Amino acid sequence: MKKTYNLGNKTLTLKASLYTQIAYKAEFGHDMLGDLSKADGLLKSKDPDDNIDGRIIYLQALYVLAEEGSGELPPFADWLSEIEGADMPDIIKTVSNIYLSTLKPDRKNG
Repeated sequence: MKKTYNLGNKTLTLKASLYTQIAYKAEFGHDMLGDLSKADGLLKSKDPDDNIDGRIIYLQALYVLAEEGSGELPPFADWLSEIEGADMPDIIKTVSNIYLSTLKPDRKNG
């Protein structure tokens, strides 16, 4: 699945495929689905540090989707430093929808 997404001052092309999990693990050393599940729990915590960690996981996922859709990006921290403003609830919804689309069975060919 591909989608154009506006993040602060940037327009990104996001793409998710079965390769996305491999790209995420290669970049961040963890399983993407496991990290997103963990992030959801962290975002529900009353601890502000947990909330920050949960948001970082979603930003990492967004980075991988943007890299898959747009080609090579600068390193994660450099890429983030170029972004001016972010709507975290929208990022969470967008990442979830795009990534989860790769996990749905193809009913047309099943």
